[in-house]
Amino acid sequence: MPLETVDNQLLFTPGPLNTSATVKAAAMRDIGSRTFAMREVTNEIIDLLHSISELSSDYSTVLMQGSGTFSVEAMLSSLISENDHVLILISGDYSTRMADICSIYGIPHHLEEFDESEGICPEKLKEFLGNTSEPFSHLLFVHYETALGVVNPYDAIMEVAFEFNLKVLVDCVSSFGLLPVCTTFPNLVAIASSANKCIQGLTGVSFVLVKHNELMIERKKRTLSFDLKAQSKAFMANGEWRFSPPVQILLGLRQALQEYVQEGGREYRYQRYQNLREYLELKLKKHDIFPVIKARLRAPIINTYSLPPGVDYISLSTALAKRNIVVYASKQKGCFRIGTAGDINQSDVDTLLHEIECVIKGC
Repeated sequence: MPLETVDNQLLFTPGPLNTSATVKAAAMRDIGSRTFAMREVTNEIIDLLHSISELSSDYSTVLMQGSGTFSVEAMLSSLISENDHVLILISGDYSTRMADICSIYGIPHHLEEFDESEGICPEKLKEFLGNTSEPFSHLLFVHYETALGVVNPYDAIMEVAFEFNLKVLVDCVSSFGLLPVCTTFPNLVAIASSANKCIQGLTGVSFVLVKHNELMIERKKRTLSFDLKAQSKAFMANGEWRFSPPVQILLGLRQALQEYVQEGGREYRYQRYQNLREYLELKLKKHDIFPVIKARLRAPIINTYSLPPGVDYISLSTALAKRNIVVYASKQKGCFRIGTAGDINQSDVDTLLHEIECVIKGC
């Protein structure tokens, strides 16, 4: 039986995102994993990631095989000691995933929950910390929760954490390279992210930017593959990966980072995504489709919208999928999600809008 073939899809999702033809072409090479050429690729990626992170020289970049969740797991399992006590700010699916990781590794933690559609409230966090007797050492949160498309207030959360002497580890998987991460907070231990989000690389490699002195602390080992310290030491020793690197994905990532810099970096990319979102929403309004999250909480990565009157998500997504267009469901009833990140343009948005209009009109 012949395999089903699928043409390139238009991905209006939070990631993986559409990538440029040049990124895909860069990945179409074979390189030995223990060669000078591979060491050169690895070192260039590390340097580029550190440069675009806007973090100081106090931070090291540690690459990991796997998706963003792999690096989040590496960050938590490698940088929290067995006697530490962690406060996790729950504001959506991905902060819940951080809690799951802590549970699996037996890391003592407490969950403080916030309304998913409102995000983390720094005032409520400060009130909680001021009234608790729990001896917290670390605070964990997600910068941008894509389940609804809500930005958590990074600076304000960091200020509260600093006031209460808490070290902070942040899931920046969906925000890195687009939303700013202030570099002046001395309590920032690490951020984790992935190649296949706003950097517009391919899926299969992620990374942690970690304060070097925190990385080198002696801790009880919990894992082999996710050991950030061992991974970093290998890179520093000879520029090689401990275990087989995702060679082709790294070649694509190097190209994506070069294009990111050439395009103009974070501010330019934000504006490009923002222009697409504004254009999309102007057109959606004509079909009575509106964003449901408050404007101050949103970012031009993925956003939640009301479904068209009389149209359910299954019918809409099925019809779009037949045209190789992908949108995502929403956990909020009567809604769906559309992303405006990745290597897409206004013509692609027009294609999406045309197909949505066809579904509404039953054509």
